[in-house]
Amino acid sequence: MAKYSYSVPPRTTRMSRCNSLRELPLDVFVHIINQIPASRDSRGDSNVKILANCLQANSVLREAAILSSIWEPHYRTRYLHCSDAEESRRRKLCRGDWRLMYAERRRLDRIAVQLLDQMVNQRVGRYDHAKSLTEMSFDIWDVLELEAQCLFPEIFRERSSDNEVVVQPHATTRRFWAESMLQVIARTYAVRLWGRLVAPDSGFVSFEETLSALSCFFGKTPMEVRTTMLVTGVLNHVLTSLS
Repeated sequence: MAKYSYSVPPRTTRMSRCNSLRELPLDVFVHIINQIPASRDSRGDSNVKILANCLQANSVLREAAILSSIWEPHYRTRYLHCSDAEESRRRKLCRGDWRLMYAERRRLDRIAVQLLDQMVNQRVGRYDHAKSLTEMSFDIWDVLELEAQCLFPEIFRERSSDNEVVVQPHATTRRFWAESMLQVIARTYAVRLWGRLVAPDSGFVSFEETLSALSCFFGKTPMEVRTTMLVTGVLNHVLTSLS
């Protein structure tokens, strides 16, 4: 059997290559990192880990990966919902830095997943955990939505996949509680909003907010309804101007 050998480049060679990379303009690294696609699925998590690794690689990559604009598409792609008041507070606290805002939302995601894990694995304390999740409101909607889409065991799937997929423990129970909490969060928001209509000194509630809250009882969030209404209004305006 033929034997193959390889040699490790000398230390001086490796160092010279690193120095050559550092001589590249920062804009080149920024352009390369910008090519990392944003996604809501597991690929998105992997891509964000790449960004995190860039922050720890060397000073040049860190300077590129720390830019707020690099993180904006990843934030906007993963987080489609939020609590308006908390989002304003978060934006002010982070001074509009998308990287810091992303880190804060992921911190909330971890707390939500931990509470969901406890609801799945333990019968005791479920109502307390549900209350904590409800108070976090739409800030954890996106992570719960992803948990509600976790794969069933293969025996319960309509079609088997040739690719190896990771099935979370108690996937069926996990989906049930995640979907249940989505319903609770949405309906709690609607009830509290409508309560402000009759409560004195509770602040102004617009007709649009009041109407869009009805969607909470039909599996849609007010954010989705407002977006649909906005797009519909723009299309109607365009069609009217063309006619």
